[in-house]
Amino acid sequence: MKKISTLCFCMLLCSISVQSQTPEINGIPIIKINTRNNEEVLDKDTWVNIQSFVLIDPDDSENNITRVDLPQDDRIRGRGNSTWSYPKKPYRLRFRENVSIFGLPAAENWVLLAEYQDPTFLLNATTFYLGRNVFELPFTCSYQHVHLYFNERYEGIYGFTEHRQADPLGVGAPGRPKIDAENGWFVELDSYWDESPKFKTTNYDLPIMIKSPEAENDAENDDNPFYDFVKNDWNELCNLMAAPSFPENGYRDLIDMNTFVDFLMINEIVKNNELWWPKSTFAYKNTEGKICMGPLWDFDWAFGYTGEGHNYFTNPTIWSGKHPFFHRFFEDPVFVAMYKERWQEKYPEIANVSNYINEMGTKLETSVNADTERWKIDNGYLSDYPENYLDEITRMKTWWNNRVAWLNSAIPDITVNNASTKKTLNVYVNNGQLYAVGLTEGKECSIYNMMGAIVWHNVISDSEITVNLPTKGIYILLHENNAVKFIYY
Repeated sequence: MKKISTLCFCMLLCSISVQSQTPEINGIPIIKINTRNNEEVLDKDTWVNIQSFVLIDPDDSENNITRVDLPQDDRIRGRGNSTWSYPKKPYRLRFRENVSIFGLPAAENWVLLAEYQDPTFLLNATTFYLGRNVFELPFTCSYQHVHLYFNERYEGIYGFTEHRQADPLGVGAPGRPKIDAENGWFVELDSYWDESPKFKTTNYDLPIMIKSPEAENDAENDDNPFYDFVKNDWNELCNLMAAPSFPENGYRDLIDMNTFVDFLMINEIVKNNELWWPKSTFAYKNTEGKICMGPLWDFDWAFGYTGEGHNYFTNPTIWSGKHPFFHRFFEDPVFVAMYKERWQEKYPEIANVSNYINEMGTKLETSVNADTERWKIDNGYLSDYPENYLDEITRMKTWWNNRVAWLNSAIPDITVNNASTKKTLNVYVNNGQLYAVGLTEGKECSIYNMMGAIVWHNVISDSEITVNLPTKGIYILLHENNAVKFIYY
């Protein structure tokens, strides 16, 4: 492996002016982006022209790239939903041709994740590692930590990864599923439901945005007949899953069961509550005509996140929230049997992921300290910015070990939830108090707010409960795989 010289690094770092201390390299690559006339990226819609893009990898000089004053400029813009509102901004890169970065399959589109909310800078990286190295879930994104300099200004540690899209080359790559040119598709399930073309399924009301294919004419028209085949595929699956004849009605013939098992298991391991809405959930129809889940994306609301600031790693011993569509799979004895078998197969490797967390935490410590100095601003939201990075890594490892140990006892005890035995829960709210009737003693009950954070959790000691709700809003009560949405107003 080739190494860039210390002299080269000194020359590079001396040429960069920063607002805070220059970070030590510690094996973390540097990306330096300068725009034309030092133009800033102000929104998620306007592309800004890049004058120079430089990548220097201290561990492998073959990854080094310099793109300066090209005939056509590369471009950059903002990206993300809630993450775009934070002081540290995430970005989308678009090169003028397919470019291989860090030896990965070449592509035009790449992403820089700010990871501003994540106190460890490892939530997405660890989940991608789990999907890619342990489960080998097809098309799982790669992840590379980098130092980012933008217009000569140090911007901190970022995660460099693929932009999710159907592979335009038709071969498949990390983050870019391979789909059939005529009958394949790539979609995002997301409750933001803010990009056309989009539709909702007749059963389960799944919010689906079509990423690929794109109609040649009237591409953003939700009612364009060109997209009917995508709608038909999803409605066929949802109709079969909602039918009384489920699961022995042929629904399994429509899906790649292995990807559904792995996708749901990975999300359960990291306790990703965004599957409740769902948000940032991707699926595609492969070349064999099967509906598949993936690639994995966006785990800012996983790992026991409290819904506030940078506070993670709570409640490792309860199930994650899931949309009724995803809950339905656990009413299929075949799916449950495959799920249990997969856990037994992968358990040793899952447990060992704590070693990855430890190794990466040690590697990132100095770099994260520099990022903290750059972004520790007294603006209210950042009042709880972690003081000691390695303490957060210890909390993450402890949470991981406790979660995996709990799942190792809980997953073998999963029983098939037959639809005919589902409970009827009566829920109503009066003067800020929730009253719920019809619960099962000895079973867990959780209440989530609309941000996916748990506001109340307990093991039920009676068939009725009374809970004081913190604020007005919309909530979900989850009990024995039964979910009830209610409003406190």
